[in-house]
Amino acid sequence: MFHFLLIGVSFADSPKSEPVAPAYQGLAAGTVSEEFLKFIPDGKLPIFFKEVDLNGDSYPDYLMVLDEMIQLDIESSLTAPETPRTLAVITRAADGTLHLAKQNDKVVYCRACGGVFGDPFESIEFTKHGFILNMYGGSNWRWENNFEFAYSRVDKTWQLVKVKDASYHTAAPDEMESHIYKPPKDFGKIDLADFDPNHFFADVRKQNEGR
Repeated sequence: MFHFLLIGVSFADSPKSEPVAPAYQGLAAGTVSEEFLKFIPDGKLPIFFKEVDLNGDSYPDYLMVLDEMIQLDIESSLTAPETPRTLAVITRAADGTLHLAKQNDKVVYCRACGGVFGDPFESIEFTKHGFILNMYGGSNWRWENNFEFAYSRVDKTWQLVKVKDASYHTAAPDEMESHIYKPPKDFGKIDLADFDPNHFFADVRKQNEGR
């Protein structure tokens, strides 16, 4: 049995919403059971784990974020290596078996990717059959990236449905610049497994320059 670090969890548009908490708040009062160990590679540990129905089939699914063990022993995010984190969607079938449905090694920013502010992995919110990944970082100039994914019954996968990109200077927080991107105007179908934030923002910039 493994203890895991649980970062902020909240349910969007839900009366049972929990407050969003910062990443690495501390050890959670729970464990990941042995049936999930096959989804955890050697040298990694879960820093986030949540049971929730992600595809609308009424069977429990699981969202898990894995980090390198070395990251968990480093006090300062400024000295942490830029090792990738893994987001895994694990589904449970009608017969009770577990399956790794989707995996992405780029959508959750690394612990050193938040700049002076620290670890940018702020929280995860859950929507109906989907979720929002919230990243936040910077120094005097702060930035915020939110990536929302939803399950498509047609394509039987989780797809990007909204991106928020915002920034502001700490001296003028009310002067935030914010951009919202949604399909099909700003991008086409993007599968969770294929989403790369760096490529996404590069493509968006090119599109804006061409308009």
